[in-house]
Amino acid sequence: MFFTYHTKFDVDIARAVGDGFLKQETIKTMISNIEACDDVWVVSKGAGENLRSLGFEGEYRVMNNGVDFPKGRGDEKLVKELSTEYSLSEGIPVFLFVGRIMKYKGLPIIVDAMKLLSDRNIDYRMVFVGGGADAEEMQTRVKEYGIGDKVIFTGPEHDREKLRAWNTRADLFLFPSVYDTNGIVVREAAACGLASVLVKGSCAAEGIIHDRNGYLIEENAQSMADLLEKLCKDLSHLHDVGQHAMDEIYISWEDSVKVAHDRYEELHEMSLGGVFGHRKHQSHEYLIKSAAMILDETEKVFKAPKTFYEGMKDNFDSIREDFQDIRDDIRNDILEDIEQMRDRFNGSSDK
Repeated sequence: MFFTYHTKFDVDIARAVGDGFLKQETIKTMISNIEACDDVWVVSKGAGENLRSLGFEGEYRVMNNGVDFPKGRGDEKLVKELSTEYSLSEGIPVFLFVGRIMKYKGLPIIVDAMKLLSDRNIDYRMVFVGGGADAEEMQTRVKEYGIGDKVIFTGPEHDREKLRAWNTRADLFLFPSVYDTNGIVVREAAACGLASVLVKGSCAAEGIIHDRNGYLIEENAQSMADLLEKLCKDLSHLHDVGQHAMDEIYISWEDSVKVAHDRYEELHEMSLGGVFGHRKHQSHEYLIKSAAMILDETEKVFKAPKTFYEGMKDNFDSIREDFQDIRDDIRNDILEDIEQMRDRFNGSSDK
């Protein structure tokens, strides 16, 4: 059984349930499930270190994602159409972001940096391609800054050839995210000869050499604006760095799949040789046991909203139907856990 770790789950868990006991128990359950697997893959060294920080003690291997963009520039006809549609004049630097419009991807840094460039009377165009929950907030900030004539929000774009055209038309890709563990969009940009600006020390910045195949900044708008002001003076150098990105950090989907295929074969042979033995505790048992405990205790201990409680109950009713064959075996364990919880939280309701 393989497990791929490609997002910082502790951030998502905290966003869903807050900090505290429920977060700790959820992470503990997650790590127990991961450690039950035979091979653990992470998409970057930073992702692996994040997993370690949550208590994972097993081994992991870095398995890089590939991209489905072929190496080379996009369709020149589409590039010209985009330039015409959005009035992108030659000689004016075009900066690009592609992805979900969510603040945790560093978008406030980009917008604030654009404000600083405008204050310095530097002409540019900033293009955001994508949609997301924070799109309206970012658009409002752009309007308040008075830079709406320079910042473009295209909305979501699912046509892969148009996305290649955007990466071909732009002069620089901006991705100041410290949340993403790999950043496939960075390598999609590299496929088209487009260099990226990344936060120093972030997972997305792994393999980037400053001013060689990309650019590194501190995690703030001032650092980004200072770099962009300098780079705007020499677009031809930007394009040279983009070529190095294409040559040095691009990974094709085919190459990535081949590495995975070879590892599957290796683990298959190990399995036939009896290396792994019998897994004593199935991962779904950890999940159901912990989830059932939380289900019955959530409302009275954590005082969660009733709709949240009922939603969880609906979900786990479905799980129980799927796993009827093991439900009876763990029922007694669940009841024991509930009794322990009642003892621990003295004074809570005792229905």
